[in-house]
Amino acid sequence: MDIRKPNYPLWTDIPYAGEKNPPNNPVERFAGTWKTYFIRRCKGGGFETLDGRKVRFEIRHPNTINWEKQLNVVQNELANITDHRIAL
Repeated sequence: MDIRKPNYPLWTDIPYAGEKNPPNNPVERFAGTWKTYFIRRCKGGGFETLDGRKVRFEIRHPNTINWEKQLNVVQNELANITDHRIAL
């Protein structure tokens, strides 16, 4: 697996819904300064809850995800969703 070369489209190269072209500047200039109300950065790196418990994010590298399979799951759910499940 080559993690330098993604095998999926980058979100910066895809037009937003209803648009024909990708945005000129897709990054919000204040994105790095948004406040968080439930977690905070730890001094040594990572994140913790406001009461000091470590938060572990299990984030997979995007190249290890079968995007077509995930899309099929979403499409199947949308095709079979009920009003009850939507209300949840």
